[in-house]
Amino acid sequence: MDQIDDRVKAAVEAVSRYVNGMGHKPEEFVALMDREHRTLQQLFTGICVAWFRHLGEMHDKKFFDLRNEDSCKLGKRFVETFGSETYLRYI
Repeated sequence: MDQIDDRVKAAVEAVSRYVNGMGHKPEEFVALMDREHRTLQQLFTGICVAWFRHLGEMHDKKFFDLRNEDSCKLGKRFVETFGSETYLRYI
């Protein structure tokens, strides 16, 4: 991968800090994301779709352990269920 944008690094670090915190509450994250602009929600969904596809690939390559095995299984099921039917329009 070429040079990674500093904004991408900062976003990943912020998400990692959030999920690493004791007592994080996904429902609060979802409630706040629900208030974001609809286009931003669409773009965020695209990131989630890409992540699930990546997890499916990790499952296929047997590149997981007990800590992320269930995530990789879910990613695999996502890919099996939706295939390439995950195009999201950008308006």
